[in-house]
Amino acid sequence: MLAMQTIRAQYIVLTEKLGVKKVHCVLGFSMGGQQIHNHVLSFIEGPKAALLASRDFNFGHYTAPPTSGIRAFGRWFREHQYKFDGKFRNLEDFMRGSWEARFLRWDANDLITLFETWTKADISLIRDNGNLEEALKSIQVKGLIMPCKTDLYFPPEDSENEVSLLPNSKLVVIDSVWGHQAGGGASLKDNKFLEEQIGLFITEAL
Repeated sequence: MLAMQTIRAQYIVLTEKLGVKKVHCVLGFSMGGQQIHNHVLSFIEGPKAALLASRDFNFGHYTAPPTSGIRAFGRWFREHQYKFDGKFRNLEDFMRGSWEARFLRWDANDLITLFETWTKADISLIRDNGNLEEALKSIQVKGLIMPCKTDLYFPPEDSENEVSLLPNSKLVVIDSVWGHQAGGGASLKDNKFLEEQIGLFITEAL
């Protein structure tokens, strides 16, 4: 499994190359968040706490129509959020300067590997014989799941289902028009909210 190969490689770098013996908290955005449960289940001495932003394990098979996200997509354009406070002149500049510039730097095989890692990651295969519900219930670390209200990739409804199975996790929804990018630093307002919630969580968890 590509996901587990990635986790093992990260673990080796962390413990053998960097000499880290104990992790108090793991923070991840998008696929970085997706990997956190793998870390927790794979390494018993794992982190005391985990923060996951904008991710889930249903891979976009949302449980309710994301109507709020669709409406927010319109607001995102109407409010010209794509200009990033003047960084881009118009939507075309944003698409070329942000999206195209980002992915054109990638090797095609790396993008394919990224996609394979994302779609085939399944924590239930680590030790629960494909039973995702049992795998999630077995995670005892404290967790903070932060999806965005308008995320069309992974709507909050999916995270609600996940958190209902995680015994020591809580859900905090990011109220933003930035969708999936709300957890990735696209908005100063969202960053402030994330910092506040993460700071509060770490204080309570540790």
